[in-house]
Amino acid sequence: MTPRTIWLLAALLCAAFVSGAEAEEPHGGHQAEEAGAGAPPAPPLPEPRASALPGAGALLSGLFQVQDSIVQGDRGALKLQADILKMMREQLLAMRGTPILPSTDIAPVLLFGLAGGDPVAAVQVLTFVPEDHPEAGLTQAVVDYLRRDTRSAVVRFETIDPLALPQPLGAYVAMAKANSAMATRRDVAALNFNLVRLLAPGTLLEEVALRRLVWLNAGNGDAAAFYRVAGSYANRFATSPYFGQFLKFFMDGAVKLPTDEGIRAVLDLLPEDARIALKMRLSRQAVIAGREDLADIVSSSLLNDLADSADDRVQRAHLYAGMTQVAKGRLLQAWGMLKHVRRESVPAEDRELLDAALNAVREATDGDPESADIITSALGGAPDGAAAGESETDGGGPGAAEAAARGLSAESAAPAQRDEPTGDAGMKAQSASSMEAEAMTDLQPLMDEASRQLEAVDELLRNLPK
Repeated sequence: MTPRTIWLLAALLCAAFVSGAEAEEPHGGHQAEEAGAGAPPAPPLPEPRASALPGAGALLSGLFQVQDSIVQGDRGALKLQADILKMMREQLLAMRGTPILPSTDIAPVLLFGLAGGDPVAAVQVLTFVPEDHPEAGLTQAVVDYLRRDTRSAVVRFETIDPLALPQPLGAYVAMAKANSAMATRRDVAALNFNLVRLLAPGTLLEEVALRRLVWLNAGNGDAAAFYRVAGSYANRFATSPYFGQFLKFFMDGAVKLPTDEGIRAVLDLLPEDARIALKMRLSRQAVIAGREDLADIVSSSLLNDLADSADDRVQRAHLYAGMTQVAKGRLLQAWGMLKHVRRESVPAEDRELLDAALNAVREATDGDPESADIITSALGGAPDGAAAGESETDGGGPGAAEAAARGLSAESAAPAQRDEPTGDAGMKAQSASSMEAEAMTDLQPLMDEASRQLEAVDELLRNLPK
């Protein structure tokens, strides 16, 4: 145990002792001085409720501070949290079977159970709460929750309003209410997770609420809410020890949900090391799942991130980007990325992927990738060398250059947006059209083989381990 831990525990014990002593002296402290000779006497202070766990207030306050330190990246606070919960557990075990009066304050026991303490120890005390206790209904709901009887807990929590409870108890009850409803009442769960965010901003409770809302929105198919909440988490809790679980939820949701521009914002908010690792895994998962649009966005972004790198990650990035182009039928672009990938530089599980992609491109082009632009169009992919939806009508533009490379005229390469050509222009257009038709006829067997190869790649992707 570090000196810092020993010092903090000693301070908490002293505070707990003082709190317990004050609880035994209901009328302790200095009497208020009279404000004036004619001032009426102040009304007597209400009798403080005896606590079911004397001295727990200071320990709970320390526990909440420690938990907030955890989500800010202080890994050493995990041990301190365990020490505080252990001390409170020992107190609870010592008072098992002690009668609890209707006037007894049971909030410390409820908070102990809901804040991650031993649920068995908490239940053993809470079962002695009498039916005429003011918090009997809340106690029964919490007991069901701690026993993992979520069906019963959902029903009992329906009558509990977290906003009517003192804080932080209300925030912890809202969290328990949301957790209980995740399986059967997702609307109730989402409502209460958002309530937790309002009641306990910047705390471990909010971190948990955001993380679970990411999972919940993915399951509900709400892409906009998914990326909005994921962006909030990435911006505020990237240092949390539970950040890895968030990344898993995010990757699964991104592959499952429709592609949304929100993904770019979330990726930009991630720390650099996590961002590159996530993009690497997400690119592969998107390719395997047949999500070419998502794979295109993520793999292109990954290549930009690694533009100044020269390690094996660049090889994998080119592989996933190349596979995306193969899936889209952009064989020239795919070849430009795949031909530089060294087989020994990619993981063993990705080498079959590389072999299949290279084989598909070579077969589709008969060993000549320069012919891939014609085949790409025939297979339904976007023409290589031009952006999707781009129209080249200028005689000196890229469309003319690519047409010249195939022996076609610029007029035949450009989309016909004018009247039907006549005279020499018409003859040239007809000649170009016939040349292209002859080329396509000659390439038909090759195109059929390309289609078969791409189908084989699709089958391989479906059968790859996820």
